[in-house]
Amino acid sequence: MEKELELIDNACMLKGYSKMTGKAYRFWVGKYLESGKSYMGFCLGMIKQGKDVNTVRLASNAIRFYLKLKGETPPKIMPKRAQKIPKVLTQEEIRKMVNNTVNPKHKLVLVLLYGAGLRLNELRNLRVEHILPNKILVRQGKGRKDRFTLLPKEAKKLIRQICVAEGYILKGRKGQYSAKSIQAVVEQAAKRAELKNVHPHTLRHSFATHLLERGIDTRIIQKLLGHKRLETTQIYTHVTAGQISRLPDLI
Repeated sequence: MEKELELIDNACMLKGYSKMTGKAYRFWVGKYLESGKSYMGFCLGMIKQGKDVNTVRLASNAIRFYLKLKGETPPKIMPKRAQKIPKVLTQEEIRKMVNNTVNPKHKLVLVLLYGAGLRLNELRNLRVEHILPNKILVRQGKGRKDRFTLLPKEAKKLIRQICVAEGYILKGRKGQYSAKSIQAVVEQAAKRAELKNVHPHTLRHSFATHLLERGIDTRIIQKLLGHKRLETTQIYTHVTAGQISRLPDLI
């Protein structure tokens, strides 16, 4: 089986997929080969086990990628995602999270996730040279794309305060700040603000929604978020709580 997994590793590298994608594809192809089931049987088994739709879709993509390398073209099994409105915090709730956070590095995590709309790994990979006078250069974000996004004034102050001269903006004991550390910072800040079920991506959702509420064009928000398709950005065009609160009563 190791040769088959090596085949996946090499194919992912040749395609230019990210390390995370390559690791995920290797994992699911390994599970598929261990099961001895057909592609359809494996995916059906995951669905019957109640696996998350996104997990099934990822496994399906990984296995189809492998089978295509072997000369097979099975029909795509791709369960539909539920159409859910993303969880969004109010600006007051976000201010509460930031203001109740004393550690400058932890505060910077919150400010950049929300104020720049960064993904977790984009924040981890952010370096000093990516901080430009009035914007942030996001290098090799999702899909290996570069883009520019907003640089909050508060972020400038905090970066100077934690005295980062070179390398990664956020550093841990072993070099690059870990994903778990960022998740913990967000969870603890939410707890202090008496909020539940808040994750790093919640702040990114809030960034996009609040820009939309201020009348910023969806295509501009698309560029700031680094979305390939406008349809992905349009999940934020739902009627927001802020917009509802400003509507007049009809009776």
